[in-house]
Amino acid sequence: MVDPDARSVEDARECSLVETSSQSNWTSAVAKHMSLEWRVDFAAETLSGAVTYEVATLKPCAAFVVDTHGGLTISRAYVDDEEVAVTLGAPHDVFGVAASVPLQIKDVGALHKVRFEYATGAACSAAQWLEPAQTAGKTRPYLFTQCQAIHARSLVPCQDAPGAKVSWDAVVDAPAWSTALMSGLQANGLPLVTPSLDLPEGYTRSFFKQPVPTSTYLVAIVVADLERREISDRCAVWSEPCVVDAAREEFSETEQFLAAAEEITGQPYVWGRYDLVCLAPSFPYGGMENPCLTFVTPTLLAGDRSLAGVVAHEIAHSWTGNLVTNATWNHFWLNEGWTRWLERKIKATLFGRGDAQLMKKLTDFDLAASQQGLTGTVQHFDEIGQAPLTALVPPVEGIDPDDAFSLVPYEKGSSLLHLIEGLAGEAKFAKFFKAYIKKFRFKTLTSADFRAFATAVSYTHLTLPTILLV
Repeated sequence: MVDPDARSVEDARECSLVETSSQSNWTSAVAKHMSLEWRVDFAAETLSGAVTYEVATLKPCAAFVVDTHGGLTISRAYVDDEEVAVTLGAPHDVFGVAASVPLQIKDVGALHKVRFEYATGAACSAAQWLEPAQTAGKTRPYLFTQCQAIHARSLVPCQDAPGAKVSWDAVVDAPAWSTALMSGLQANGLPLVTPSLDLPEGYTRSFFKQPVPTSTYLVAIVVADLERREISDRCAVWSEPCVVDAAREEFSETEQFLAAAEEITGQPYVWGRYDLVCLAPSFPYGGMENPCLTFVTPTLLAGDRSLAGVVAHEIAHSWTGNLVTNATWNHFWLNEGWTRWLERKIKATLFGRGDAQLMKKLTDFDLAASQQGLTGTVQHFDEIGQAPLTALVPPVEGIDPDDAFSLVPYEKGSSLLHLIEGLAGEAKFAKFFKAYIKKFRFKTLTSADFRAFATAVSYTHLTLPTILLV
């Protein structure tokens, strides 16, 4: 029998829009656009410059509050072009330090310009600075970032919550020998927020823009000795010169993955380009779905495309995760569960060659293999006394979301979706999925939003609340 009190707590979590890992006030004064100015210094291993926000007040409030961490230091701040003092909150070991600047209280919807001049610190957890020996070519240093889940605040003072989506542009000064890339579109030029910004000798300036509002964990930069190889009109691969041709061959099916995803989702790819960066050997993940610029590990370079299916997962995130986003980290399964489901559909579509029976077999085999990993993960959390973190909507309040990261949101989430698909029928569920993407594109949602939408559309015969929270 389910404890009614426990049930009410779970129901509340399922609806919650509170992001406990962020100390920012994004539900009161939210950044609508972000302009970055960065100078890359390999010798000091720092990014320095400024960030300027267009801030909209959602409620009457007297401050704009951002997250910082990792020794990031703010030297000056301006509100509506007037210098102001920055108030720092008490430091938190996990969540960092809240930094606030005063706002003149105006009508709800009023816009402010807020600017921070700052530099990253030595403990910046988002930035990885590699010595030449740690790269494939072993001749030049290398910088890449990884902001998921809550590391963006060590890279830039920001409202570091998945529900706080922001469009952005960036000006990046980097050594002339390097290529700078970001998780946005390359631009020919942008107006400088700081017109007098000098360009040091031996540096070049690059411009980027991301017109689609995204969560801060999707801001990414790589600066290294990189070359490019085209895959299609909208896809290319970047890597160090010594491996770029192998990377181009390994990921040559990227356009096919992308086209299959567009067909399954019923929505066009909105991000403009889909490029990949095959990173240095020390990149610790299989892939990261940064918009316009997916990061992948060179360990995928098997020589026979046998591991390139990872790209299908990262491509799927272009819709499930990046376009339709979990409102808080409690609802992370809406990101990874849907993405695993879509990944399987993409691979079954391409490798199943239109044979419905073969496509089902491929999906069933993948599901069976994944269940073994899920079982082991659940056992591990139980053994360490963290069984609550195996819930589909886990209690992450007060902890680093990374501590709850596991196969659970991926495999438990996708298993739920496959279960619903099996009960509803594949054709009916395919229509539901397309309706889901269309409904929530460019938005964030909770697990309760998902349940309500699924029930309203066609699944009233399913006990979704019970299924959802086990």
